[in-house]
This record gives sequence, structure tokens and C-alpha cells, in this order.
Amino acid sequence: MATPVEGLERLRRVARRLLWGALICLLLPALAWLGTALWERLVPTADLHLPGLLAALLVSYLAPAGLVLLVLGLAAAAWAWWLRRSAG
Repeated sequence: MATPVEGLERLRRVARRLLWGALICLLLPALAWLGTALWERLVPTADLHLPGLLAALLVSYLAPAGLVLLVLGLAAAAWAWWLRRSAG
């Protein structure tokens, strides 16, 4: 069984990892969207092009996952803060 200090450090580590994962999941669709805008400016557009499809997939699937990770990470960070404050 972990001591309270080890448990608190583990919770803080989990919160940090969740927040980093959320940042990555939210930045990748934004970068893909900007890359698509640049690609459409450089190359004449066709009906379907790979950068646009990739950006649509990332926005559709990765951005909501990033929001869930952000909420979970903030909840874990708030819980760790509350535990640390209440412990004295």
C-alpha cells in the first residue's frame, strides 16, 4: 500500500500526464487545420485531398478526446491540490 505522500505524488503525475495528453490532442487538429489551409493555398484544390481529410478526422475524433482528457486532468489536479491543502 502506498503512503499518502506517494499517492499524492502519483495523482499529481497522472494529472500532469492527462494535461499533456490533452494539449497534444488539441494542438494536432489545430496544426492539421493550418496545414490544410496552407496546402490549399499552394496547390490547386481537388474534390478530396488528403490534408483536408486528415484535418477533418483529427477534428472529429481527436479534439473531443482532448477535451475529455483536459477535464479529467483538471479534475485530478484539483483533487491533488485539495488533498495537499487538507493534509496540512
